[in-house]
Amino acid sequence: MTYNPNIPQAGDIPSQSQLQILTNFNQVNTVFGVDHYTFNEPIPGDRGLHRFLHLEVQAGDAVTTPTQVSLYDKNDGIAPNLYYRRSNNGSVIKMTSNADPIAGSPGCSFLPGGILIQWGLAALAGGTTTVNFPVAFSAPPWMAVATAYNVGGQTVSTEVFTALTFNIYTTTPGMSASWIAIGPA
Repeated sequence: MTYNPNIPQAGDIPSQSQLQILTNFNQVNTVFGVDHYTFNEPIPGDRGLHRFLHLEVQAGDAVTTPTQVSLYDKNDGIAPNLYYRRSNNGSVIKMTSNADPIAGSPGCSFLPGGILIQWGLAALAGGTTTVNFPVAFSAPPWMAVATAYNVGGQTVSTEVFTALTFNIYTTTPGMSASWIAIGPA
């Protein structure tokens, strides 16, 4: 049997609708148990808590009232991503990216609001060395800076070149520089 919202009725005799009532209680517990700890979990403090959250992809941005905010899944034209909407149909903030973060060097990560941060260590040959970003920015980054790595008194300078690369300049060959770049995802 399935859940029946019309059980029990005022004129029902409980002993005759007992099976339907039990079925409804079982269906409620089963449906509630999707993504949640069920009503009969062994640890009382877990009952009703979320185990995880599934979000269906929405066609557009969520609508919010002055007393609501919304966290939802929307396709950005490439893939579904997580979005946050402020109260009263306020700002929409993209919270995730289509690219996976890279924790190594070089590495990168997405920041909420559509910002990409990238970093790494570059071996410099002297003069100009071109560095490739691990992930392309959507436009040239707002900044890219480099610092001489474990070499006192040496200077390096940077020049943003494209959304894919930038240049580091030094007069000292054979050194390394750590770098970081921030720009649009």
